[in-house]
Amino acid sequence: MRPSPTMRRLTPVALLLVLAACTDTGGSAAEPTVDDRKEWCATIREIDERFKTADNSEGSFEEKQSRYQRIGELLRELDGGVAVVDGTDRDAVRSSLKWTMRLTDALVTADDGREAERLLKPLYATGEQIQNAAAPWIRKNCGIDIAR
Repeated sequence: MRPSPTMRRLTPVALLLVLAACTDTGGSAAEPTVDDRKEWCATIREIDERFKTADNSEGSFEEKQSRYQRIGELLRELDGGVAVVDGTDRDAVRSSLKWTMRLTDALVTADDGREAERLLKPLYATGEQIQNAAAPWIRKNCGIDIAR
């Protein structure tokens, strides 16, 4: 039996409704965030270690991509908890987080290493100051030197 034209049009709508019902989180779809400075610093330490591991890995590009994807998730958690950063430094830290999220997004979405280099080139051309904007606050408050 072939589906009618009406049924073919309704099928995508029904599928979306089923997916929405299955993924409903009770109105809490926000990304997890860090709630205090100690947790924020622990997360930035984890990100720093994960970057070192991914950057120095001998694994395939695809293996590195999964590592960068997790780093991006952690960065988003920090961004959601940026209120724990001192108000005078918050904009600089947020800028650095956003820049680094763009970096990990480029690495994750690239088809291969060559495309990743192409995507990162303009980011690096404009971003060294932004990338390191959070370094003084992180060094002072978390004891981690991310600018090395």
